[in-house]
Amino acid sequence: MEQEGEWLRRLAENRTYVSCQLLSRRTTMTNNDNNMNDSAAICHIQYRPPGLSLFRTDLAESLVRFGRASVSSSGMHIQDATISTKTVDGSTNIDTIRSDASYMDKLSKAEFEAVKKMVGMWSDEFVRMERPDLVEEAKFEATAGVLQRLWRWLRKN
Repeated sequence: MEQEGEWLRRLAENRTYVSCQLLSRRTTMTNNDNNMNDSAAICHIQYRPPGLSLFRTDLAESLVRFGRASVSSSGMHIQDATISTKTVDGSTNIDTIRSDASYMDKLSKAEFEAVKKMVGMWSDEFVRMERPDLVEEAKFEATAGVLQRLWRWLRKN
């Protein structure tokens, strides 16, 4: 079994080339004072795998696809009554926002495939209990017959 962080350490040991594109910054503020406490960068990181690879690979997608990370179920904010978050320095261009939404959708699909295949952290029953919605949908997709799928599709539409 792979140790925690081993995959990222191998990337560093191989001196893998990485590019980072800063998209925006997220700050957290407590309700008691309107001072910004913490900032987190929201960025898109790509790496070039070792060998003769010509194209870069998206780090987040790789981590999610192999069950080494999960997509935040609450989107890009923290659900806490005492903490509010604000995304600053981000683009307000509608095309950029659409692109970000389709990117999050792509990550969600990669996560669903990891759940179906039970790879990485998704092979652990405790982790699977944390996201019952994904696990139930994966089980339904694996076991449902044609008529059950058709009935679900008709109910949704």
